[in-house]
Amino acid sequence: RFAVEVICLVQICIKELIARLEQVEKESMDAAQLAKEYAELTEENRTLKLAQTQCVEQLEKLRIQYQKRQGSS
Repeated sequence: RFAVEVICLVQICIKELIARLEQVEKESMDAAQLAKEYAELTEENRTLKLAQTQCVEQLEKLRIQYQKRQGSS
């Protein structure tokens, strides 16, 4: 009888450990996905900053051209 109780307790512990392991694996996958998304967003942000800088430079060139035209009119 004692051996049966011990076996039951061991089986319960095994089920709990498997459930914990599955949770840890899920969290690990979630963390990996978040890290991947972070890297993608960081790259997208860098690209957008570059585009914004280029737009500002182009706008400044156009502003200077416009002022020159206004001054020569």
